[in-house]
Amino acid sequence: MQRQSNIELLRIISILMIVIHHVLVHGIYNAVNNSTLHFIDSFVIYGVNIFLLISGYFTINLKWKSVINLFWICSFWKLFHLFYETYIVKVPHSLFEWIAKPLAIPFSSGGWFVDIYILLLLLSPALNMALTRMNKKELSLTILLISIFNIVYCWGVGRENNTSGYSLYHFVYMYCIGFYLKSSSFSYKYPYFGIVICSIFTFILYLVLGGRAFSYNSPFVIIGAICIFTALNKVNIQSRIINITAQSVLSIYLLSDGGLFSKNMYQLYNEIIKTSANTVVGNLKIAGIVFGICIFAILLDRIRIIIFKKGIYPFSEYISYKYYHKIYHK
Repeated sequence: MQRQSNIELLRIISILMIVIHHVLVHGIYNAVNNSTLHFIDSFVIYGVNIFLLISGYFTINLKWKSVINLFWICSFWKLFHLFYETYIVKVPHSLFEWIAKPLAIPFSSGGWFVDIYILLLLLSPALNMALTRMNKKELSLTILLISIFNIVYCWGVGRENNTSGYSLYHFVYMYCIGFYLKSSSFSYKYPYFGIVICSIFTFILYLVLGGRAFSYNSPFVIIGAICIFTALNKVNIQSRIINITAQSVLSIYLLSDGGLFSKNMYQLYNEIIKTSANTVVGNLKIAGIVFGICIFAILLDRIRIIIFKKGIYPFSEYISYKYYHKIYHK
């Protein structure tokens, strides 16, 4: 099945939004914390929610190959960070760590997003079964009830331990909305206007509530993500370059936000802002470094993909064949 380049472009946009948000929060804010940067942040806070909407729109098809591939991506970048820390910044790691960390992906992928997404992946068969059995009215009622819990109870009232959307139930919530968008053919008439309005209201909320305005379960962050998804879903494009690049979006995330590598980069961004003649020059330098990191992740990921296609997946298929052959031919 040929990939839809508009959705693949949306994946790329979502990961770039996540990267920019992290650069701002973990890097630049530590040096210059002003309203202009928070205004920019209000336009890029949608990345995580967009990614979850895509998952729900197309539904996660839990297959052996996709599970092995996800674990291999996480393991590959665990190995990269171990290599960087051991041989570049000279932080020693024992042989046990070199073996255990890449194999501990189901329990610790190295980032909260992937940890929770793995849980969503494992939950997806039951979730898909429940959603497909609902009619439109039942699905609408379910989303309304989850909205009350996730937005009003968790984000609005703050009566849950995790009030910012860093949770499995928020992931399930966005997945359900994505499924609803597909099943109901729902779309905003003026999505670009919605994006601007949601971003402005997010910034206004920041001036009143502070960082809570950038929570993933904020109503404006949710609606803004839906607007962006709707806008790109209408675009009819087909590009091999976009499709190939989109294969590496998770790798970009795992490189740019993992281990000492990301901490060193954030410290570098901090120093660049502090030592630059003006903020514009500093931001341009940071943008160049971030672009270079993304290109590096995409190029290195081609090696990861080749290893998977030529080695890991055929080997896993062979082991699987031998196992079932042994079970059913005793």
